[in-house]
Amino acid sequence: PDRRPDVLIVESTFGIRQLEPVPERERLFIKYVTQILRRGGRCLIPVFALGRAQELMLILEEYWRRDPSIQLFPVFYSSNLAANAITAFQSFPGMMNKRIQKQMHKGQNPFNFKFIKQTTANRFSDDGPCVLLATPGLLDTGFSRRMFERWCSDERNGIVVAGYTVAGTLIDEVLQEPDTVNSMDGHTQLELNMGIHKVSFTAHADYPETSHFIDEVQPKDIILVHGRKTEMSRMKAQLDKDKKDSNMRISTPANAHTVQIEMSGRKVARIVKSLAEQPLEDDDLLSGIIVEKDFSYTILDPSDLEQLSVASWSVQQSLIVPFPLKDDRLVHFLSTLFEVEELSPDETGSSSAMKTESDADKDSKTRSWVVQGVVKIKRTSESGHTVKLEWKSSPVNDMISDAIVSLLMSCTTDPGAVLQSQQNCCVLNPFNALNEKDKSTFIRAKDIQKRSSLANSSLELKGTDEDVKLPDLLLSSSTNAGESEALSIRNPLDFLKLYFEGVSIVEDENSIQFEHNGVPVQVDTSDPKCLVVECQDASLRLHVERVCRMAGLALGPPALVNTLSKK
Repeated sequence: PDRRPDVLIVESTFGIRQLEPVPERERLFIKYVTQILRRGGRCLIPVFALGRAQELMLILEEYWRRDPSIQLFPVFYSSNLAANAITAFQSFPGMMNKRIQKQMHKGQNPFNFKFIKQTTANRFSDDGPCVLLATPGLLDTGFSRRMFERWCSDERNGIVVAGYTVAGTLIDEVLQEPDTVNSMDGHTQLELNMGIHKVSFTAHADYPETSHFIDEVQPKDIILVHGRKTEMSRMKAQLDKDKKDSNMRISTPANAHTVQIEMSGRKVARIVKSLAEQPLEDDDLLSGIIVEKDFSYTILDPSDLEQLSVASWSVQQSLIVPFPLKDDRLVHFLSTLFEVEELSPDETGSSSAMKTESDADKDSKTRSWVVQGVVKIKRTSESGHTVKLEWKSSPVNDMISDAIVSLLMSCTTDPGAVLQSQQNCCVLNPFNALNEKDKSTFIRAKDIQKRSSLANSSLELKGTDEDVKLPDLLLSSSTNAGESEALSIRNPLDFLKLYFEGVSIVEDENSIQFEHNGVPVQVDTSDPKCLVVECQDASLRLHVERVCRMAGLALGPPALVNTLSKK
């Protein structure tokens, strides 16, 4: 830290002990394991499922890869939690040490073990020398306890303790090397003849590391925790001896005991900016604002406060969404939920400060809209297959943009959003395609002939000043003027015309052909129950298939069904 702390709370797990360097601990660990195996014994390693087990498996796997002579001895681990932890480690390589990260960048996953296999208590076959990493690490119960009781009386076998121990547990008792230990049922005394080895792979600091850290931060008070009473006392005595010139106060409180520390009540504040430039005499009064931050105090003039404030910032977001329908469809869908305003060509331009003439020319041809006054929408290319959303990020604006994306995606991918099944009507209302004169005449009509009487592509409306010819698509099944906007479609060809406006579509006896952006499309209609869409462009083929499915929903059998055959 950049300042001297008042109080440092530090662990005393190992007291004044000094641990071996990590390479030396790994060497001793492998030495004890191989000694047990080479004398024909089983090696039991009680472990905790998270962290320590994976570290030991990496060490064993690396050594087994290097030494072919040891590869004939199998290595097992028994813990579902340890297996799940390995999956988590593989998912977050950035959290691993630099050595593992380097291996993963080379495509070498160290957690894909070749010589270490997972087992369970039911599947484990105790038929010869092997290495078994089993939980729990304290030998109080579970698979590790059962295997310990089975192997402890054979002097060829051995146990390697690589984690911490707790007083009163079996693992702590075993390290004292008694002649016998109690079985789990408490009724049997088991002879303890197996080899016992201890190698500490702890993450706790030893005394040299702790002492060096204390020298670096120079605290005024030290509170020792997380250690046995004897270890805490030894560590306090050693620190008193080593730091006698630093005037540090050291406490070793027991659990639930209170430590009282005297703190200085004096606070120091810095005078900055314009106030620091004013000449001051003794007993002069100073007027200003006190700013507290991270336990430090600053006095400044109110006019200087803005200079110390955090600068505001914003995030500008953009998103490209597929939307192959025409601009009027886009506006129609958006208008059902939002307020939509079309921007003028001057407001449509790129947000970049540097814009070429070609960019400006494209902007002048591209229509843009602003939704709810916050989300700008524009076409991304002349082909018109996608739209781009731009907005200034905020909780409300993000919610609006999410709703827009959901609406546009559902309109192009979900047939139920485009069509309604009631009365076989199309939600994409062709009535909106009429000019104002035709709309007015059509609404004034009192009676409209039913679909069965409409064999031609024109509709004669009686009681009007003139006959009105309506497009082929506009055939109504309504008899009420208020319902005249719910218009239906006769066949798949009409549906394709509606979707691909301005495209020349040809229909013969068994097929429908058209081109979209220069790409030919053919729909085989010889079997009305199984259409075949042929197109070299996969995305366009999928879109045509969706349109045909929508036609199936709108028209119903036997005109068309939802099942399509693809080529």
